[in-house]
Amino acid sequence: MAAASHNQHIYLCTMAPDASSPQPAFADKVRFLSQGAHLGEPGAAVECVETHFACVFLTPRHAWKLRKPVRCGGVDTRDLQARHASCEEEWRLNQALAPGIYIGVVALVL
Repeated sequence: MAAASHNQHIYLCTMAPDASSPQPAFADKVRFLSQGAHLGEPGAAVECVETHFACVFLTPRHAWKLRKPVRCGGVDTRDLQARHASCEEEWRLNQALAPGIYIGVVALVL
């Protein structure tokens, strides 16, 4: 199990290099992010915590968040652009609410 205390978070969104590139299945993204080597921590244990809107991958040093393609209530992140915009907005808001905790939004490239 990953360490319980995390002091840094990186939010991931699944951005294709260009609009014509097919996106991998969500399950493939989860498998990819479940390996410490893909998160810059070779050999590290990765714990996946699933919420209604995301999967969060916990390592000893970081938490990586992958938005789910879902529609629930007023949230609709079924398309890539909506997930990216949601990540950017969450990062922006948390710069004031939790300075130094949120590192940024990065593209996921398998």
